[in-house]
Amino acid sequence: MLVIIVRDVINSSLTPLSKLGLAGKKITRIWTIINETSLQKIGPIHNVNAFLEERIHDWRVHHDNLHFYGHSGRMGQAHDLFIEFKEGDSD
Repeated sequence: MLVIIVRDVINSSLTPLSKLGLAGKKITRIWTIINETSLQKIGPIHNVNAFLEERIHDWRVHHDNLHFYGHSGRMGQAHDLFIEFKEGDSD
């Protein structure tokens, strides 16, 4: 599993994967960061240091864009995301 932290993704936004450093990658999970220090020490734990966002319910990849609409925050709110991905084509 490969990971990247992406800063200030706006809730209810559509962001090109290339702008996030994820062009040509397949996103497998997205976590909204709650406590980055803890996250980096022990990895993501739901509702402890990160909130696991559900694919389709909270995010999707469409035409090489990440559409993020997480229910863990308000529309227009900036989120720092911990994104798990693998090499290969995006969805």
